[in-house]
Amino acid sequence: MSSVNKTRRFTQLALFVSMAMVLSYVERFLPILPAFPGVKLGLANIITLMVLLMYSWKEALVVLVARVTLLSFFAGSGVGFLYSISGGLLSLLGMKFALTYLNRTFSLMGISVIGAFLHNTAQMLVLAGILRSFTVAVYYYPVLILAAVATGSLTGFIALNLYRHLIRLGQL
Repeated sequence: MSSVNKTRRFTQLALFVSMAMVLSYVERFLPILPAFPGVKLGLANIITLMVLLMYSWKEALVVLVARVTLLSFFAGSGVGFLYSISGGLLSLLGMKFALTYLNRTFSLMGISVIGAFLHNTAQMLVLAGILRSFTVAVYYYPVLILAAVATGSLTGFIALNLYRHLIRLGQL
């Protein structure tokens, strides 16, 4: 790969990191279900899906880790970092697996729902580890699973339409 292509790729990935950071930060101020803390739209997952589709899981991993680390440093906490990184990593692994082996079974929306489900699952495991008890996590988990279906469908729908639009524009 030429140095021009490497520079272009690096620049594009940096833009993806910044877009994901902005989406993550903005959604903190969107009260989706105020009675259920931690339920968010997962808008940064749109970026993760796009990087998975346009590049590879390695680049998606770099974007994910950079986003979570930088956002936690500038506007988060240590515990927030644990929730975000564990959820993001399990989500990314699940979506990569689904894109590779289940892409004939699941649409991009379905793959996004898988990612949201795994993200929330990882966060509940972290919560159980922090509390040293599964009690709260077990009772809260059904709420997060329902939220994962709704939010994963939404982010998957957006990613699918963005992907189709980029194909029409000849960008992919």
